[in-house]
Amino acid sequence: MPMSTEEQPGTATGGTFEWAVELLGQRWGLTSQDAAVRLQRIAEEVGVPADDLADLVIEAERRPLRSLSPPRPEQDEADYIAQLTVAVEHRTTIGIALGIIMQRFRIGEDDAFLYLRRLSSTSNRKLYALAEEIKRTGSLPER
Repeated sequence: MPMSTEEQPGTATGGTFEWAVELLGQRWGLTSQDAAVRLQRIAEEVGVPADDLADLVIEAERRPLRSLSPPRPEQDEADYIAQLTVAVEHRTTIGIALGIIMQRFRIGEDDAFLYLRRLSSTSNRKLYALAEEIKRTGSLPER
């Protein structure tokens, strides 16, 4: 029987931070307490709230991001912090670009992402590069 939303790990009500701690503990062979301390320290180094970082860790586990792979036991923590920093920067930039597109066309987030992805494909430019341009200029690029 599938778990309810309240019971699912990685949901806000199911304890996102706790699930991320469990994942990191398993991957790095740490106790829950040590994994929690390390996750908190990484969040401080990256400069994001620990819950946001936990969301990224879980998202990487669910469907690996190009800029963020799930943590591996042999992976150097500094390398993982660098990956998380890039993922946070990209996530923020793309989110801002999506907001601009949503406002401009009065569409929802999913449609805005489809628009940005289609624009990326038709212009043969990286999605992040387009998002960065939209964020920087506040306007949509010429097609």
